[in-house]
Amino acid sequence: MLASAVLALLTYSGFVLQINLLTISLLYLAIVVAVAAGFGFWQASFASVLAVLLLDYYFEPPIFSFEVENPGIFVALATFEATALTISRLHAREMRTAREAATNLKGMEHLYELSRNTLLLDLRQPPGPQLAVLIQRIFEARAVALFDIGLGRQDRLGAWGPGEEDLAKECYMRNAAQDDLQTETLERLLQTGAGSGSVGALVVRGPLSSLVVDALAALAAIAIVRHQSFEKEDRAEEAKRSEELRAAVLDGMAHELKTPLTAVQTASSGLLALGGLTDSQAQLVTLIDGEAIHLNEICSRLLVTATLNGGEVGLDLAEVNVKDLIFEILADRPKSLGRDRIHAVVGDPDLIVNVDRELLAMILDEYIFDAKHPDRNSRTKESR
Repeated sequence: MLASAVLALLTYSGFVLQINLLTISLLYLAIVVAVAAGFGFWQASFASVLAVLLLDYYFEPPIFSFEVENPGIFVALATFEATALTISRLHAREMRTAREAATNLKGMEHLYELSRNTLLLDLRQPPGPQLAVLIQRIFEARAVALFDIGLGRQDRLGAWGPGEEDLAKECYMRNAAQDDLQTETLERLLQTGAGSGSVGALVVRGPLSSLVVDALAALAAIAIVRHQSFEKEDRAEEAKRSEELRAAVLDGMAHELKTPLTAVQTASSGLLALGGLTDSQAQLVTLIDGEAIHLNEICSRLLVTATLNGGEVGLDLAEVNVKDLIFEILADRPKSLGRDRIHAVVGDPDLIVNVDRELLAMILDEYIFDAKHPDRNSRTKESR
């Protein structure tokens, strides 16, 4: 209707002012271009046909007749139609590009909001439920499902139909993303980088572009990895505190035991020094004295172990002959403790190692002491 009114006004003005055929044709063409750009191809086609009819009736001889004597009128019609088609297509493409740009801009704004909120997630809680709520609220998705392989859980939010309970888990097991444009369901794997394994899967249902869902999957994967790193750090810190507590308990027990053991050793040594004991009494006192010395050594090892676990001991490195050290340890053991049942074989008698002599002696002594007790191991042990 608007095109008809404008063409009628232009025709009346051109006829009254006696505008020539070429000029009025260009003016008609301008009207067709404006209609094509503003309304579309079919409206511009109507305007072009009407313009050709008006041009033929009022300006093309014979005037006031639709009789066609000059075939140029058909050229004008073809030109008008081609112009209408071209302009409408270009305008439609421009409008589509503008809409896509606006959609992408809105998606970027939403992605920025989501990325900012993911930094505020409570890492002490599973990230799945928190991410599902954020995605549905920010992107206005109809339904969201997220599968976290690390926690072995799937979190769903929104309206999912029957048989869609495990869509995210199935996407992860299939190890392939797919889109269902009919239901607007987009599935993505949660990957932390090129070539790396997936940490889960994300399924979103709603009017979201593929690029936006790809970015959503990347942000969800980063949030899950952050949660896993936080859990590892928390476990490491807990293990460190437990180790420190164990070292403190060992240190305290060793100090508490050394005091009475020192008293027992002093008393037994004094009895042996005083003399006047029968053979049976001397054997008993000697046994007490030897075991007190051995217990004192164990307490010293506990103290060294506590300092080793705490990283507070320094190594006094020196070159040590392994064979000499082993036989020195055996020589320090009383026969009553089963020294004669120990058999040590050193493949290389000249083997020299650069170690802390006291710590290595403690380790070998503990190993040999354990090896000489048949009740601790039914098999005969041989130290090589």
